[in-house]
Amino acid sequence: MNIQWVPPPPGTIKVNVHGVISSFPFPRRNASAVGIILKDEEGYLLCNLLGTIPNLNLAAEAVQLWAIFNGMCLAFERGFRNIHLEIDNLVAFYLVKNFRDGVPEELHNLVQ
Repeated sequence: MNIQWVPPPPGTIKVNVHGVISSFPFPRRNASAVGIILKDEEGYLLCNLLGTIPNLNLAAEAVQLWAIFNGMCLAFERGFRNIHLEIDNLVAFYLVKNFRDGVPEELHNLVQ
């Protein structure tokens, strides 16, 4: 299997996000985290962010949506508007893509 980074279209940045949740509970610690990478069409790293999600007991889909939300916010804060979003969670992808078709109530605010 050959896995390699694929650049975004010219004039666009790529926002790659990933949300993780630990199945092992950490006492007094966060069990969820997000990773965000922004790259231009040449593969140049524009910005990255790694952090925990504070004191929230979230489902895996919600953690992915939190990562998407923060990735888009980070890109917008940096002035980027032509954005190619890349995620690896099909459930989160379909929730965002099909937002108008209905979203579970507990995820509605994150998707919106």
